[in-house]
Amino acid sequence: MQALMSVVALDVTLYSLALPYFPAVLHEGVSEKTWLHGQAASNGLAAVAGFVIGALSDWLGRKRLLVASQVVCVACWALFVAGILTGRADLLLLAFVVRKSNRTFPLACSLVTDITPSHEERQRRLSRLGSMFGLGFALGPAAAGLSSRWFEVSSLFQLGLGLAAFNLAVVCYSIPSSPAPVRIWTTEAEINPKPESKPDGEDANATFDTDNARTNADDAGISADGARVHAATAASLVQSLDEMGPPQRISVWVQVQRAIREPNLGLVLAVHALACMGQFSYITTMAVAAKERFSMDSASYGSLLTFLGISYSFCLAVIIPRLAHVCRDLRHLLIGALGLTALARFYIARLFGPDDVPRLFLGHAVVAVGTSGITFVIADLITSWGRRLNLTGIVVGTQDSVQRVMGVLAPLLVAHLSTGQTSSLSSKSTSSLPSSASTAAQGDDNSLADWTYLTYFLDSSPDAPPLFLGSQVSAILYLCALHVALLLYIVPSRDLAQEEDYYEVESHSDHKME
Repeated sequence: MQALMSVVALDVTLYSLALPYFPAVLHEGVSEKTWLHGQAASNGLAAVAGFVIGALSDWLGRKRLLVASQVVCVACWALFVAGILTGRADLLLLAFVVRKSNRTFPLACSLVTDITPSHEERQRRLSRLGSMFGLGFALGPAAAGLSSRWFEVSSLFQLGLGLAAFNLAVVCYSIPSSPAPVRIWTTEAEINPKPESKPDGEDANATFDTDNARTNADDAGISADGARVHAATAASLVQSLDEMGPPQRISVWVQVQRAIREPNLGLVLAVHALACMGQFSYITTMAVAAKERFSMDSASYGSLLTFLGISYSFCLAVIIPRLAHVCRDLRHLLIGALGLTALARFYIARLFGPDDVPRLFLGHAVVAVGTSGITFVIADLITSWGRRLNLTGIVVGTQDSVQRVMGVLAPLLVAHLSTGQTSSLSSKSTSSLPSSASTAAQGDDNSLADWTYLTYFLDSSPDAPPLFLGSQVSAILYLCALHVALLLYIVPSRDLAQEEDYYEVESHSDHKME
């Protein structure tokens, strides 16, 4: 588990290492519209890669796909280095787009789900894995900011290429091969006919397991009564499995049909989609807003990303699991997290100027609590369904694909809303914006005002700062997700914490990670 966590942390660290430099890339030759369209293209590629890689991992195993993802990461860092050395911003943008096809984190989540039958232990492992994801986003910008004092940018990116190659080696030699796809025990007549039952006395396997259980109990110093109970349990389990017949592999189509029949799976994916679209509506305009709305340079923007990553990581590893233990019903936690995130986004939408940077950090601390709670609940529900349906790779890949599709739509939505509303309200916005923003609003059609500013929320006073459009759209989408989540109280569902006994007795617990 430690090796997998280190791979995820280093993978995200390498990705976030380049993030503070994207405002400079925008300034040097990539327009804001090209930047947003590039993010849409990268998320479109990631949406396709998420489902395909998830399905392939069910077939080929997780480790092979993890190795392939790290090979993509090394290739992208080679493009980053080439772009820096040649001064070509288009190569940097191409590397950013292709880098999104690396699906290391979803594959790691699928692998953890495979090897962790216990629901509570799986919650802890996934929350720790998610905290490594947030920690990587914190370490990358911090490392970039500190290293920039002693190294040139080209040297920093060459270091990133070397670390990417090191991470590939760790995956190849430290991550154990994932077990074969789980075989489902089923009693469906058309797939696995039930064999004739045998008399209890003729069940050699039951006799063997009973004797073995007694021997193990004696060696462990268990009482005679405890040994009898243990032996009886083993005999009953073996007899039940014998009645089920030999294990069979159900076709993917049958598995997908079972997934479609889960009523709440669609609702959870809808909540996930709206929440992700809200998150991407903010993130895709964050670099532009940092430069133009809050006058941040690369170092300041890197500090903001570091703070956000540390806050998210701490909440996901420490605060949210304890809240989940207190709430018991994860629906309460999900709805509370969605509401808290929406309120924080509305708060951030009203911030403007360098003087509001401390409040911006405060707003992101609240956002970290909300988004980590949403991540925890969605990951827990999705992986539970994946194990139950024997579709871990496909279900987790579908979740990832939905997230990336929203990453395609969100920048296009923000661009469309800002273009339409800025043109109809231009006279009001230019008269009330600060002088620097007013000058930008009177510029060309690709000005940052088209992407990051909206005039006022309803009937704000003329002295109020304009709203940050990405944050406002994000808050509205989180509120929509909250309303969909309320339907989870209406639609009946099974207890997801109770794993069904589909799985082969030779569980993946034998394949524990070092």
